[in-house]
Amino acid sequence: MSITIPNDLFVRLIDYAALKTTVTADDVIREAKYALEMNFASFCTYSQYMAAVSKVLADSEVRPSAVIAFPNGNVPCSLKVAEAHYALEAGAKELDMVMNLAAFASGYYDYVQNEIAEVVQVAHAADALVKVIIETCHWNTSEVHLACMLVEQAGADYVKTSTGFAHEGAEFFRTQLMCMAVQNRGLGVKASGGIKTREQAEQFAKMGCSRLGIGSAIKDIMR
Repeated sequence: MSITIPNDLFVRLIDYAALKTTVTADDVIREAKYALEMNFASFCTYSQYMAAVSKVLADSEVRPSAVIAFPNGNVPCSLKVAEAHYALEAGAKELDMVMNLAAFASGYYDYVQNEIAEVVQVAHAADALVKVIIETCHWNTSEVHLACMLVEQAGADYVKTSTGFAHEGAEFFRTQLMCMAVQNRGLGVKASGGIKTREQAEQFAKMGCSRLGIGSAIKDIMR
């Protein structure tokens, strides 16, 4: 396919990630250096590696990003807040937190919103962004819309489609619904999980996604 978004702009949409279950410190450092070389928007990995990642990315435009309560979000709020503190103190500038999927499925919407708001408060005090993963594959259209509204009302910066660990990642229809739901609300949309081609990536960007979460496939996409 022909590239319609120039590479220098395209790379600034990319949250590059190293999130395999068995990812090692050496793997993370290598991939962080690649993110630095490519000048991606951010490099995302586990909070335990944030101190090392922050050193690699120091004085660059690539923002260190840590996942919080990854990949299912089903931990007490206090643990999410504690992990957020840990990641921020280690140098994270962005947090990709998973909302409590079990609480949302149970209809505990106030709890879900309040939990997000607590993490947002901690992050914003440190001048860091928060992206909330709602794992769209689990929800119908009205639930996707509701999840977006909870994220927006909690004060987060982005709503994100997926962890990449569920049975489906970013999907065009649900992602477009997210973009429509938050239009003109000051909330960004991040499509993540299963983006394998440049064509897919550009489609998500053109529908309104201002961040794209991509792991190892990016090396093929950028060729």
